[in-house]
Amino acid sequence: MSIIKNTYVEIEQLQIEAIEGNINELDAYIQLSDLEKKVKEVKEGLKDYALTQCRKYQEKSFVHSGRKIQIRNTKRWSYKHAKAWQKITEERKTLEMKMQAANLAGLDTDSETGETITPAQYVTVETIAIGS
Repeated sequence: MSIIKNTYVEIEQLQIEAIEGNINELDAYIQLSDLEKKVKEVKEGLKDYALTQCRKYQEKSFVHSGRKIQIRNTKRWSYKHAKAWQKITEERKTLEMKMQAANLAGLDTDSETGETITPAQYVTVETIAIGS
């Protein structure tokens, strides 16, 4: 665990150094993004091994190293096999394209059908993309 504790300290120190102007804030952000990608990759690589360890407890909920651990089975509905769902999904995609076109053209009526179309709203979210 001491390796991780040292990493926590280093990450916090990176933030402090960037905020205080001792290192470039963008360079710090890039380093943290790279670290985040690596952590996700390593965590995914350990998942099956961790599940094997969890199963040794023979319970769905237990305490390990002072932390409450739960094994959960996630279920979700799937509709992709249903023809009706596929049809509605295609109709939704068509409607979305019409709404986008209405926004771009500044119109609210389909010129072919006369149908009233509520234009899509264009929402901008600012992000930082970091390439390799």
